[in-house]
Amino acid sequence: MQVIRTDDDRLEVFVRGWNGSLMHIWQTAPNNGWSDWDGLGLPHPEFRSPDGRFVYGKLATAPSVNRNADGRLEVFGVGLRDSFHSDLVHIWQPAPSSGPWSSWASLGGDLKLVTPATARNADGRLEVFACTRDNALWHIWQTAPNNGWSNWQPLGGGVVGAPVAIENGDGRLEVFVRGTDWKLWHIWQISAGGRWSGWASLGGLMLNTPVVVRNSDGRLEVFATSYLNGGWPTAHIWQLSRNGPWSGWSPDLPVDQNFETPGVALNADGRLEVFGNGFWLGPLKHQWQTWPNRAWSWWNTASDGYLGGRNTSSPVVAQNADGRIEVFCRGADYGLYHIWQTAPNNGWSDWERLGDWTISDLGRSIIEESGVVWGNW
Repeated sequence: MQVIRTDDDRLEVFVRGWNGSLMHIWQTAPNNGWSDWDGLGLPHPEFRSPDGRFVYGKLATAPSVNRNADGRLEVFGVGLRDSFHSDLVHIWQPAPSSGPWSSWASLGGDLKLVTPATARNADGRLEVFACTRDNALWHIWQTAPNNGWSNWQPLGGGVVGAPVAIENGDGRLEVFVRGTDWKLWHIWQISAGGRWSGWASLGGLMLNTPVVVRNSDGRLEVFATSYLNGGWPTAHIWQLSRNGPWSGWSPDLPVDQNFETPGVALNADGRLEVFGNGFWLGPLKHQWQTWPNRAWSWWNTASDGYLGGRNTSSPVVAQNADGRIEVFCRGADYGLYHIWQTAPNNGWSDWERLGDWTISDLGRSIIEESGVVWGNW
C-alpha cells in the first residue's frame, strides 16, 4: 500500500488487490470525501497457463508511486511473467490528476519479489531502485524529466527486503537498505543527479525494512524495529545536521510489543509522529516529537492513548493538504480503513472503512473466466 498527494493536493491510495491487480481510491477534493475503488488491471495478463485459465502475470509486490516533474503520477512494481521470471512494470497518468491511465509497460530486469523504491532527482527525473535475485541493488532512471528510460545499472550491496530512497535537503538521492547482516546500510549521490558513493554501514540490527523521513529542518531520520538492550524496540538514527553525519542508534521510542514497520509523518507544526501496531490484530499506537526536531513523548499507555482498530498491516501515513495527518491500515476483514486528525496537530476521528474492496499482501492464484478476473481463495 502507498499513499501520495496528487498535483492538486488530493490524497490517493494505491494497493495490490486480492486478485493481484493494481487498485486505487482517491479524495474527490482536497481534505474531503473519497471516490469508489478503481482497477488499473494486471501488468502481464498475456502470461497464463497452457489451458488459458490461470493468469500468472499479476502484480507481485506492493506498488511504489511518485510524481513526475510535470505532476503526473507513475506507479511501479514487480510483475510476474511466470514462476521464475519477474520484471519492473509501470503505469502512468496521461496528464496531471487525469485519466484514463496508460497501459502497463515493462522496464525489464530480473528482479526479486520485493517492492522497488522510487525517488525524484533534483532536476525532476524519476529514478527507480530494485533488487535482483542475487540480493544486489540496481537502478534505472529517466534520461530527461517526464521522458524515456536508461538501461539498468548495478549499485552492488547485499540487500534483504525492500530498498528505501529519499532526497536529501540539498537534492542528492540517498538509498537505505537492510543488509544481509541485518544492519542498516546506505549509499548516496555525491552530487545532486551525479555519481554514487560506495556503501557504508550505519549499524543496528533491524527486524524490518527501515522507514526514512525528513525532519522539518531537513535532516533525515531512520526508524526501524531494531535489536537493542536485549529487546526489539522501535529505534531511530538521524543526521546530526542537514546533509551531515549520523548519530548512533537510540532506543528511546519504547514499545512493549513488536510490529514490523512503523509509519511516520510530519505534523502541520513540524513535529514528526510515529505510528505502529503492537501485534497482529493490534490497536494503533502513536508517539510524537514534543517540539519540532527535538525530544519524543513516550508511547501512550493510557486507554485514550491508543487509536484503536484491529489491524493486519503496518500503518501507512500521509499528510492532507491542510496539514492533518491521516493513517491507513488493512483491517481484520482485509478491507482498507483510515483514521485522521480532526484538526491539524489535534485529536482523532473514529476508524472508517474505504469501500468494499479487499487488499492483500498474500499471493493468490488468478482465474479468468468470461472476461472477469477473480482471486482464488
